[in-house]
Formats: sequence, structure tokens, C-alpha cells
Amino acid sequence: MCDQKDVIKIADMLEEMQQDSVECATQALETYNIEKDIAAHIKKGFDKKYNPIWHCIVGQNFDSYVTHETKHFIYFYLGRAIPLKINLLEMMKKEKEKKKKKKKKKKKKKKKKKKK
Repeated sequence: MCDQKDVIKIADMLEEMQQDSVECATQALETYNIEKDIAAHIKKGFDKKYNPIWHCIVGQNFDSYVTHETKHFIYFYLGRAIPLKINLLEMMKKEKEKKKKKKKKKKKKKKKKKKK
């Protein structure tokens, strides 16, 4: 473990969720070395605990401009020799609804094909 401090830069999220995000990210960092794997671990953890659909961006140097669900966004650094920036957000409800509709359409098409 390193001596540098974790820093929450921007948060529109309940305190408990903020703590969960830092803890989840810390666990991911202890388990994985590749940023993509760290992001996947955090995303899956939040999808499981707080329901889908979450997005997670992890890296040492990136910028973002995102739309998110109210009370479901955090941007923070994990303290280490080279700080990792982490952007975690939940997708807007409208986008979730679109994805659900697409899934339903695909299921209907599959059922129709099976009947033929």
C-alpha cells in the first residue's frame, strides 16, 4: 500500500457509494495491473451492487465530458506513485430504456424464427 492519499475530485453521489467506489477501485488495483481490467472490475461490482448500467473509465491521462444519472457520478484519483484517474457513472435512464427495448425486440425476433 502506498502513502499517497485518494482524492475525490468531483462527486454527485451518496457518501456510502463514494466510499464503495474507492474501496472497489482499491481492490481492483490490488488484483489487476491493466487499466481495462481495473475498470471492468469496478463496473461489474457497481452493476451487481447498485444495478446496471454503470460505466467506468480508468487511466493516468484522460478527459471526459459525460451525461449521467443524478446522484450516480464520481471522479477521483487513487493515490499511488502515478495516480490513476477513475471516472464512474451510471447511464441515463433514457439510455437504459433504449437498451431494454432493443433486447425485447431481439427476443421477439428469435421466438418468431424458432416458430418457423
